[in-house]
Amino acid sequence: MISTLMIAAALAQSADDLQGPRAAFDNCLEERVAAAKAEGQTPADFRNAIRTACAAEAVALRTALIAYDLSTGQGQGDAEGWADEDINDSRDAAARRYER
Repeated sequence: MISTLMIAAALAQSADDLQGPRAAFDNCLEERVAAAKAEGQTPADFRNAIRTACAAEAVALRTALIAYDLSTGQGQGDAEGWADEDINDSRDAAARRYER
């Protein structure tokens, strides 16, 4: 029972560690959407630009996501793949928001 509570507490702490990097990345993407709209950027140009936008924030989020997955027992390769997918999905979502 105590070990289960300790594991749950450790996992909760790790999940909390994702909030800062996630918010920073999401906020950066939203700033890029707003700036591109203000500039009148074409949707195609925005899709190209968003692929590499917010690089520092993406690296921080990727690192946090991988660390979290590793702390839950996932393998390195899976953790890296899921982190990359998560970041790409966020960028795709920003592009869809821009196109609205």
